[in-house]
Amino acid sequence: MAGLAGAVNWKRALAATLVEQAVREARSDRHRRQALLEGAVFELALAYRFYLGELAEALQLPEAEGIADLAQLEGLCRRRGIVSPEVAELAALEQAADSWLAALLAARRRIAEPPRPASPDLLAGGGPPWLDCAEVAGWRAAFDALVERQRAGLVEW
Repeated sequence: MAGLAGAVNWKRALAATLVEQAVREARSDRHRRQALLEGAVFELALAYRFYLGELAEALQLPEAEGIADLAQLEGLCRRRGIVSPEVAELAALEQAADSWLAALLAARRRIAEPPRPASPDLLAGGGPPWLDCAEVAGWRAAFDALVERQRAGLVEW
């Protein structure tokens, strides 16, 4: 578990650094701030993916490093007859439209999509940024708390 746990921790640390830098940029260049926040979203999404693999390792599932999403992890659990409260909690968070995890994953998908038809405002660098520091910092804090809490529960096993 140390390999994927280390990767999760590294990505969490990178996301924290990016959010902190975005907060420092709050009153300066909004493009730089937006780029930092988008980077933080990517790092958090990667940390989540690696965390799914960490859970797979803890549950002694094969090919843990290859877990790409929650559906794949749930499928492996079903085939092995494993019921995991950690996986169930993640599923509930992903499915709840108002959860921090659903919002994080939606932001990750939005970043990866090509921009909508370019408006003159967008091309001139105008328009409001769609991510804000407090929101991304909240996702990071919630993810950190979830990982630490779930890891503590897995140790008890």
